[in-house]
Amino acid sequence: MSFYEDLFNQLLAWKKIDTHEHFLPQNTYQDQPDILFAILRESYLPWIVYGARDHNIVTITRDGLLHGMKKIPASAFLRYIIEAFQYMYGFSDNEINEKNWDQLSQLIRESYSKKNMLDHWIFNKLNVEKVVHDRYWKLGEFDIDLNHYYPVLRIDPLFCGYSKVKLNHDRMNPHIEAAKQGIGIETFDEYLSYIDRLFKNGIAQGIGTMKCAVAYDRTLRFERVERERAEKAFYKKDGTELPSEVRDFQDYIFHYCLQKAVDYNLPVQIHTGPGKAFESAASHLGSIFEEYHELKISLFHGSFP
Repeated sequence: MSFYEDLFNQLLAWKKIDTHEHFLPQNTYQDQPDILFAILRESYLPWIVYGARDHNIVTITRDGLLHGMKKIPASAFLRYIIEAFQYMYGFSDNEINEKNWDQLSQLIRESYSKKNMLDHWIFNKLNVEKVVHDRYWKLGEFDIDLNHYYPVLRIDPLFCGYSKVKLNHDRMNPHIEAAKQGIGIETFDEYLSYIDRLFKNGIAQGIGTMKCAVAYDRTLRFERVERERAEKAFYKKDGTELPSEVRDFQDYIFHYCLQKAVDYNLPVQIHTGPGKAFESAASHLGSIFEEYHELKISLFHGSFP
């Protein structure tokens, strides 16, 4: 047995808390005619292959992915997927190509057809005790199996709250989500009250952490901003906000949410690394660490790449 295999088996044997997952509903993949394509489409591969994370900017195709994977055979974003397919589905090749695509897709579909497939792998095979489940596509919804999962309050959409139509990298806007819950927001006070409500409801329903992945959209440099400056973008007509006004609004909201985390003694996860080029390094958060030294802050990805 190699050192790697021995280490892997040791990791499997240990009980674990999984601190970072985004388990999309199974029908996201299962209902698609080509389940392998559906999985790869939702991974980071399109971002690497096409140079764009937003699926609405580029047309992602099977041929495009196959062609792109040939150019990045050593990419970590590709290798971990292949190794997972090997371990989970008995995939025996070291690359995904036109010849083995359909066979691999069928192996995956057979696994997905089994009852409680996800629970089997996560809690039985991988020996995970509990998962911090970041459902970034849900804002203010924390209905989840608390025996196995900690729900997460993902605050990224709140940075777009200066506009009623602006979407973040996950195509979310807080005004749109609030309207779905029957909540109307017209004033800045009402907006802050909406944030208060998110935290209060989240705590009542057992959230395990506050998560911020806004580095996909903007710099991780945050300044202290007075409320009067933060309000300017909020009260302007959509599309007329100055970049400096948007940043003031977002900086204010970030500090507002951090203070809520302090008030509720809530750990904070911050995404670093993949995102805005040269602006997503954890070092930009130095002033945040100094000011909120009592907060438990977990930095994801170590600023890589």
